[in-house]
Amino acid sequence: MKLGDSSLPESPVAGGSQTSASAGSAVKITCQKAVALLKERASADPQSPLFKMKTKRISVDKGRLVDSEDSSVGETISQLLSRNGGRAVSATASAGRLQAGYR
Repeated sequence: MKLGDSSLPESPVAGGSQTSASAGSAVKITCQKAVALLKERASADPQSPLFKMKTKRISVDKGRLVDSEDSSVGETISQLLSRNGGRAVSATASAGRLQAGYR
């Protein structure tokens, strides 16, 4: 997320909770999608300690992707991205109608 970058389109004023109500869900969904992409990348990377692990078993803890059953198994998100040529993970969502599970 970039704040205060004048090259980005205009957005509503962040007065009180007005913006949180409309943009908050989109930000949450976008973050969840980005994390899912990181988990998929780690699971598919033969050099990752999480290689071939089911993504449901991978969790995020303090900037690391870890085995949710053994948090000593894992790597930092930076390590994963660096090893993959620094390719960014990108996700988008909209603040349209609420999806099931997002309230």
